[in-house]
Amino acid sequence: MYKRHGLNRGGLDGTNTGSKDLFVVKYFDNETKEWTKQLEPSSSDVANGVATDSSGNVYVTGYTRGGLDGTNAGIYDLFVVKYNSDGVRQ
Repeated sequence: MYKRHGLNRGGLDGTNTGSKDLFVVKYFDNETKEWTKQLEPSSSDVANGVATDSSGNVYVTGYTRGGLDGTNAGIYDLFVVKYNSDGVRQ
């Protein structure tokens, strides 16, 4: 199992929420896609780092230029988001 993250400037699996969208994809060992998750602010979000732990949780750090979970404290806001091994945002 390995995970990827990146920056999407168009539709990903049929979705596009802003001008730049962060996404995380988890694959099975045979390279079959297990799940795709996309952060959903109103404008842009950029991932600067990604890590996993021994339980298979995924942690993504970055910044957003739009509201994230309904909040926005300034032009750019930093975030840390956690997805569990099933792709559920914590």
